[in-house]
Amino acid sequence: MIGFVLFDYLQGTQSSYVRKSKLEHQSYGIIKVWILGKNDDIFVIERTIGKSANEINVSDARTGVPLAGISDRGSLIEWLRDQFSIRNTFDLSTIFRTSIGVPQGTYTEPFLRTPTNRKKFFSPILQVDIYRKVWKNILKVIKKFEVELFEIEKKISEIKGILSQKDELLEESKNLEETLQKATINLNILEEKLKEKNEEYKQINKLKERLEKVNLEFKGINKDKLNLKNSITELEKDIEESTNAKKICEKTQSASKEYLSLVNKEQELENLNTKYSDLREKINNLIVKKEKVESLVENLELDIEKIKKEETKFNKYKNAFETKEKLSEKLDSLKNKLAEIKSSEEILDNNKEDYKKLSEKIQKNSKKLNKFEILKSKIKDFEEIEDLYRKTENELVKLKTKIEELKENKENSKGGKCPILNQKCKNIGEGSLETYFNNKIEELQSTITPVEKKAADLSEKIEEKEKIEKRIEGLKEIIIKQGEYEERKLEIGKEINKLVNQIKEKQTYKERVDKLSEKIRGLAKDVENYHIVKNKIQNIFPEKEEELNLQIKKKQEIRNLLKPLEEETNKLRSVPEELKRLKERLNELRVSHEKYVKNISA
Repeated sequence: MIGFVLFDYLQGTQSSYVRKSKLEHQSYGIIKVWILGKNDDIFVIERTIGKSANEINVSDARTGVPLAGISDRGSLIEWLRDQFSIRNTFDLSTIFRTSIGVPQGTYTEPFLRTPTNRKKFFSPILQVDIYRKVWKNILKVIKKFEVELFEIEKKISEIKGILSQKDELLEESKNLEETLQKATINLNILEEKLKEKNEEYKQINKLKERLEKVNLEFKGINKDKLNLKNSITELEKDIEESTNAKKICEKTQSASKEYLSLVNKEQELENLNTKYSDLREKINNLIVKKEKVESLVENLELDIEKIKKEETKFNKYKNAFETKEKLSEKLDSLKNKLAEIKSSEEILDNNKEDYKKLSEKIQKNSKKLNKFEILKSKIKDFEEIEDLYRKTENELVKLKTKIEELKENKENSKGGKCPILNQKCKNIGEGSLETYFNNKIEELQSTITPVEKKAADLSEKIEEKEKIEKRIEGLKEIIIKQGEYEERKLEIGKEINKLVNQIKEKQTYKERVDKLSEKIRGLAKDVENYHIVKNKIQNIFPEKEEELNLQIKKKQEIRNLLKPLEEETNKLRSVPEELKRLKERLNELRVSHEKYVKNISA
């Protein structure tokens, strides 16, 4: 019964296991099995036997609370696989038939199969695929490490090659350090010598310059010597002429003295007149500067006055600026909402597309799931076929076992031995039972062929059942996906409704954006004036005030400079007239003076 409940394995028909009672006429029975689960939890499994549709119930042994979702054979098998930690590739009934609930004489049956069938049977048990996969992965790791080891060994060889020259390199490094120290000392000595040579070079240059000056002076002296000779010759001629002129000089001497006196005075007046002109020029320049400063002061005062007048409008411009800032914030907020709506429109399009695709998938899966109940009903029809297949398999094993026993007995009976007692048989003497055993073997072999054919036919039908079960498993996955699709479709539908409501507000936001934009445009001129006036008040006004104070200071400085200059100019105001009169008198005396000079020179 454990094999039936836990491993879905049962020899014979279910009805043959139902206990008959004289008092009660029941056509089915109930089997209860207690198991220890994977987390040390105790469960009670109840399964009916003998019913056309078996009932299955699994509950917690401690609390008696039934486990949800386990009500049929398929869900029970899946739950048992999980509790026993058995992989999906292993069939529970096969495990029980070949391992746990092995009837006597059939345990060695898998080992007697052909190599191909043995491989099919033992490979899943031994998990050969896993070993192959692990070995492939290990090979990859080994190959990877081999490459890395090769590179490391290569580097080690290179380092060994470098280290082999270590002593030579250290010696060479030591020699280079000594050479470097000597070179440094020599360099310092050479630098000192270079400084001395530079000083000597400077002294030589100075001597060269002095020599050039001496050469020039020498040339000048030679030239003066030549000129002196010429002068002596001319002087001799002049002495003769001067004697003649002495008489003329005595006549014009007084006029010449007056002339020379006036010439000296003329020079003084010329100097005073030049000073007077310079003072006038300085005064004129200062007056021009003063006028410029006064003009600049006047302009600065006008600019400051204008800024003060504009300051009265500043509050109006400031209110416009603050209003514009608030409106701009609202406008940005609305634009962000419009951008969100635009993004929502794109999301809505995507959601509509997803909704459409999900609807198509759900519709497509619904057609597939219509076959689910049909396939489940077909599975129930295979229970009797499986029972018959198990009986046929057992019958086949028994026949093969008997044939093997007969063959062994035939072999043992040679030489007149009894195959049972393994002693000389008195009845057969020196003869054997070979003919008897051959007849029995042939008789059994003729019986085994239709049984094998029957088992093969039933196996094909069971394989068809396995295909149906696989299809059912596939459909179960589709059922799960179908639930996911429907849940996702519902979510997307809610999201679509939400997005549609958001998008409805788009036109309202657009109208508000247009109104705010219009208001902001209306404030543009005042906002521009706000920045201009703000700049004037905060930056230009202080600069103008500072400049005004500076120019007023300059104006005062110019006045301070003008005052002494004007006083000095007033003192020299008569000099030009005096100079004019002196020049007229000099013109009158010039002829007499020239005669005197000419004669006195002669």
